[in-house]
Amino acid sequence: MKYGKLTEGRLEFAPNPLRLEDRMVFNPPADMLEVEGYKPILFSETPQAREGYYMAYNWAENANEIYQDWYEVLMPEPEISDGEYLLKALGL
Repeated sequence: MKYGKLTEGRLEFAPNPLRLEDRMVFNPPADMLEVEGYKPILFSETPQAREGYYMAYNWAENANEIYQDWYEVLMPEPEISDGEYLLKALGL
């Protein structure tokens, strides 16, 4: 399981090795990471989006874990190339 912290909405993974005041711990156990303020990170499958939308996420947390908070985003209109624009403008 991965551990991390949220800082201003940005996910920071737990370091390995973990630097403490008086030592460095390689492959720190979960309980040590939790004492240092790191929480388990839960990854989830991407939910199905409605037609014309795609799914994006922000990281969120509760008292026990960090998780992906999914939301729908409207797909932008496809851009046309300069050549396609000229053809359309000339009615071709």
